[in-house]
Amino acid sequence: MIKKKPAPRSPAVTAEASEFIEEMGLTFEKTGMPRMAGRILGHLLICDPPTQSLDQMGQALGASKASISTMSKLLLNGGFIKRVGVSGDRRDYLTLKVGTFEDIVTRQIHDMMSFRKILAKALAILEKEKRTDTHHLHEFLELYEFMRKKMPEMLAQWQRERKK
Repeated sequence: MIKKKPAPRSPAVTAEASEFIEEMGLTFEKTGMPRMAGRILGHLLICDPPTQSLDQMGQALGASKASISTMSKLLLNGGFIKRVGVSGDRRDYLTLKVGTFEDIVTRQIHDMMSFRKILAKALAILEKEKRTDTHHLHEFLELYEFMRKKMPEMLAQWQRERKK
């Protein structure tokens, strides 16, 4: 089946930008987040100006103001975006939060460590029952232990190199 490029959602959104926004939505959806939240994030990554009202995002994304509002709250609570004011305008505007992607990696490290603790509990249960089919749990725990050591090091190195 031939995949067509999605048509632009508004004159300000090119076909290429629209395709990127859709890909962000699908990628976000793969992580368990709503597709619309990913589309909003994708739009905020490439829109001009980088600060957008709910109306502007709704028009650009071809989505209702209610949908944009609901998903924006999710992104606000998740620390991906922030609310800003624009002088002379009473509406709220949204923009990417500085450090968003560093925060995402930090949260992923924390989540991995939480998952590692749960896996360790499962291993303790199986060992208490004198089970021998624990190789999968050992493999997961070894991977998470490796990541526990390396990911914070990599993030710290990235921060140091970024400040140069």
